[in-house]
Amino acid sequence: MPLWLLAGDRAAAIEAVEAIESWSRIPAPLAWMTEARYRAAGLDAAWPLLAQLAWLAPARFVALLPALGDASLDALRQRFDAEFPGTGEVDDYSWFPAWLLLVSRRSPAG
Repeated sequence: MPLWLLAGDRAAAIEAVEAIESWSRIPAPLAWMTEARYRAAGLDAAWPLLAQLAWLAPARFVALLPALGDASLDALRQRFDAEFPGTGEVDDYSWFPAWLLLVSRRSPAG
């Protein structure tokens, strides 16, 4: 699957991941599908998978963000790092989706 992503064939990557039983509960294929959906349909389509990846495999979530190169995601990550009262460990990112819900509800621009 990573080779399909590197080759830029998002449809083939999605098809290959969907062939894996329970792919959405396995960190590596979930990360591949998240990237493929992001590249194929944008951030809005990838949000549910990003949230699931953050909860299931925070280290993979953190590793995927720079690969996506999305300025809005990078800004949210920086804000999370500054505001979230966690331990500073990568596992803090399992709270990213919940934090984002809270922040977006209190911020009119969120």
